[in-house]
Amino acid sequence: MDNTKSARRSKAVIFYNGKNIAKDLADYQTSFSYTDNASGSSDSISVAINDRDGRWGNAWLPTKGDTLSAKIIVENWTKDGETKSLQCGSFVLDDLSCSGGSSGDTLTVGAISAPANTGFTTTKNSATWENTTIKEIANTIAQRNRISVVYDARSINIAAIEQSDKEDSSFLLSLCDTYGLSLKIYAKKIVIFDREVYKAKAPVKTITKKQATSWNWNSSLLGTYTGGTLTYSNEDGDEFEITVGGGDRILKVNTEVANAFDAELKLNAALNKENHGSTTMTIEMMGDPELVAGQCVTLSGWGSKRDGKYYIDSVTHKLNTGYKCSYKLSLCEPSAAFGVISDAINKLCNFGILKDREWWLDNYAKIDYADQLIMSVASRVTHGPTQTIDRLDVALIKLWRSGVITLLKYLVIIRACANSTELTELVMKSASAL
Repeated sequence: MDNTKSARRSKAVIFYNGKNIAKDLADYQTSFSYTDNASGSSDSISVAINDRDGRWGNAWLPTKGDTLSAKIIVENWTKDGETKSLQCGSFVLDDLSCSGGSSGDTLTVGAISAPANTGFTTTKNSATWENTTIKEIANTIAQRNRISVVYDARSINIAAIEQSDKEDSSFLLSLCDTYGLSLKIYAKKIVIFDREVYKAKAPVKTITKKQATSWNWNSSLLGTYTGGTLTYSNEDGDEFEITVGGGDRILKVNTEVANAFDAELKLNAALNKENHGSTTMTIEMMGDPELVAGQCVTLSGWGSKRDGKYYIDSVTHKLNTGYKCSYKLSLCEPSAAFGVISDAINKLCNFGILKDREWWLDNYAKIDYADQLIMSVASRVTHGPTQTIDRLDVALIKLWRSGVITLLKYLVIIRACANSTELTELVMKSASAL
């Protein structure tokens, strides 16, 4: 029996304007890197080419604005005969640089994730939206730039907002940021998701200290908050204050809001943004094509105060003489903002209004208006269901008359219930408990 272990192999396969150029690069490519960011910054790739015969600096010189795509392939990586791959996405070539010296010439090609229509990041547009949602705004912008949208977050209503002579990319990123949503461009798609919901997901892998070739841990109190307040006025000039969390380190937010729930969303988003990344870890280790930004991992072996669940903010894959990954991680600490909905879900589970706490923590943001209803009901109920209500319209009328929902929410929740048995059950049991 042959017990010889096969050698690990890794490679980056690059496509230029849709054509596989792996053979053209085979004798020239010296390194490849791919940076995968969870949100806020474009993904990017960089390819270093040894231009020893001058052809890459002349006849084969790429053109800015052309498209690149890439995938990383590993063989025999964790066990013999196993092949894994990672699709890096689509990119627009935006940077070319050449250098030379006694060791020869080098061409470096840089590209960022962006739609082929670069107007998404460069053309300034003006528009006004009223009585819409973030998803609908994203869809409109996507259609204008001939791309699509992947929306994995709760529905957020926008009463009115104006895009005034601003690039689509920066306007949409700012809007998402205001409401605590993350945005990235991947594979010619606008991807929008809720980072706090993703941080609540189960870790996909465990990374041990023995696996790290280098690491750096940092924890800072500066810029972190235990609670927050937002003061706003209604149309009549009456002033109200929304409070989240408590303690001595209070974040005061000053921004325009449409109503109380809009104020709560914006305050939660501001708190989560400030507190994210208060404890970080950077790790370099052997490459892993299965770990991507936006996932969570468990760190083990660094000691009780450094171990725990971390969110992957970004990962850079580097291939030259080998394949390594560098991770930027943030500790998934209990958030003052996220804790409000968590506590509300826990309360409703204790009363028997909700059944599965973990399921609701993972999924509440994906069900239209579930978060609003959970918060409103939790602030009012003091017991579990004491009667049986078997008609949705009767349950909603009771919630309306009890002040849990407004007439407008009454109408929109009817539509939302048509697509969610979970929301319907929440409505019925909530009404039975009042």
